[in-house]
Amino acid sequence: GNISSYDSTQVVMNNMPTCANCHSFSADGNKVGMDIDFRADKGGYMIAEFTENTVVTQETILSWTDFNRNRRIPTLGLLSRISPDGNFILSSVHDRSVFIDQNDPYFSQLFFPVRGILAFYDVKKQKFFNLPGADDPEFVQSNGVWSPDGQTIIFARAHAPELNTPIKYIGPTLSSMETALVLGTRRFMDINADLKPFLFDLYKIPFNDGKGGSAELLQGASNNGKSNFFAKYSPDGKWIVFTQAPSYMLNQRGSELYIMPANDGPPRRMNCNTSRMNSWHSWSPNSKWLVFSSKELGPYTQLFLTHIDEKGYSTPPVWLRNFTSNDRAVNIPEFVNIKSGARRTIDADYIRKNNDLPLGQQD
Repeated sequence: GNISSYDSTQVVMNNMPTCANCHSFSADGNKVGMDIDFRADKGGYMIAEFTENTVVTQETILSWTDFNRNRRIPTLGLLSRISPDGNFILSSVHDRSVFIDQNDPYFSQLFFPVRGILAFYDVKKQKFFNLPGADDPEFVQSNGVWSPDGQTIIFARAHAPELNTPIKYIGPTLSSMETALVLGTRRFMDINADLKPFLFDLYKIPFNDGKGGSAELLQGASNNGKSNFFAKYSPDGKWIVFTQAPSYMLNQRGSELYIMPANDGPPRRMNCNTSRMNSWHSWSPNSKWLVFSSKELGPYTQLFLTHIDEKGYSTPPVWLRNFTSNDRAVNIPEFVNIKSGARRTIDADYIRKNNDLPLGQQD
């Protein structure tokens, strides 16, 4: 969609028999990465050139399940991000998540990670590596994002709760992943039946050519009695916007956006916040605009836009009405650095050529 136009948004990818969701782009807009289920592998991930017609083939898909496969630990690869230069992909692996149904039409699911370490995939070497300093199994480390120069990573971290004895890994199938989620949820509910707060702090770590380093608390976005997550650098490297909520992560009623100087400084609540859920934000390439999702107008998330001035102050939010559908949630918006009005399609060619069936119908 073009935010400067009243035209309807384009359908880039549709008729998918498998799930495709969280996506990101290189800084120049030339590469796209996206979580994509492949032959029932919930750890599937696509990385491809983002052209007028991007074709997803088997060769463009990797699997986070291949990270330390010999350890036989289920991996979903949550919240992956491409590096600004497109040479690396950062993700949470060996992850476990809590998934609890809620009796609330606006917030019907409580879902957040409770296990995971950060790892990255080297696109050129086609190899996986853990990120030292963000790979401690005593913690859940998730939601890693890159600085504009690719030299620093910010991620959310919390002490990992005790879950259960390790489950038997039976391969990259849907059933094994679902088992991991269910067992993790049951154990979490056993020890946290009244849903006590589960708080994340933001940390930063040098990438250091993949060697990592010591993780440091991000002052102002940690140890504040709240849960802090989804940090995003502005492309000019001047600001960091993050989400803060009373507890947990993902789709939280009380989540609000905060902004702080990237070179450290006190955060402040942004003027653009609505009264119900503010998250999934993305900066424009020129660092002057921020798009985010909110449930201000109904149970389905919709997109809102705000302008950020040179001092980091935001305008009241503007509803992007032409990005809205009456029967769909609009999630995870991403600004992409391509010409306004450029046409793009993503062709799920791998599905036809490999005769993939909808999830649950594969061999």
